Amino acid sequence: METMKELVEKSRSVPLLTKEEEHFLLKNRNDPEARQKLIDANMRFVLRIALQYKSKVPMPTLVEAGKKGLIRAIDKYDCEKKRIGFVSYAVWWIRATMMEVIKK
Repeated sequence: METMKELVEKSRSVPLLTKEEEHFLLKNRNDPEARQKLIDANMRFVLRIALQYKSKVPMPTLVEAGKKGLIRAIDKYDCEKKRIGFVSYAVWWIRATMMEVIKK
């Protein structure tokens, strides 16, 4: 497992996705490479949410839970409906998995 410092540095080095790139990767989410690109590109967002709860649970635990929530969002997001953007959708799953850890 990566250290928090390595994770932060890695997340900063990964460029943000354009809407088109994100849509393409979501449509191809069953491809391991596309899936990993989605995860890597959104870990910065997971870290930002984890910072909001760091006084309650250690950061590595929050980040791991947030990553699970992100993966769940990737699996469940319907990119054809386009009612809500992916990040707006994913935030619910990320926070929900973090709250499960906090409540334990």
